[in-house]
Amino acid sequence: MRKEFQAFRIMNEASTLAPLSPRTAPTVVPPHPPSPSSASSMSVALDSTAHPQHTWLQLLLDHRHCPISIHRAIDSSMVPFYPLNMPEDVQLVVQALFSADMPRFVGLDSNGDLQVAIQASPELVAGAIVMPEGVQLPPPPNIH
Repeated sequence: MRKEFQAFRIMNEASTLAPLSPRTAPTVVPPHPPSPSSASSMSVALDSTAHPQHTWLQLLLDHRHCPISIHRAIDSSMVPFYPLNMPEDVQLVVQALFSADMPRFVGLDSNGDLQVAIQASPELVAGAIVMPEGVQLPPPPNIH
């Protein structure tokens, strides 16, 4: 309550110093801005970039045939879930073909979670991308 009163007092003092124009909204500035050390410890998620531990996914995202809806929706903070079957709420997937292994299907569910499965309904597949030889495979699915 003390912080709210202090914020109100700061806003009230600011409004008595200069009249507000019709386009100006009152702004409450916190009395102590965050220190540079705490701000620098925050991580920044990079758009269209795979999590650093999932290098195979970056190759898929960088491929010219990766659907834009997948490419733009993935960021570096996202860690994939590995179900056996693609969840029902996934609308579109891309098939990643790895040599001498089962393909992986990559898509986003309705919550925006990255899903990587070994089975998906054929009508969901927007395209297939052949992954380069020797690329580390995604882990096997989580079977409960």
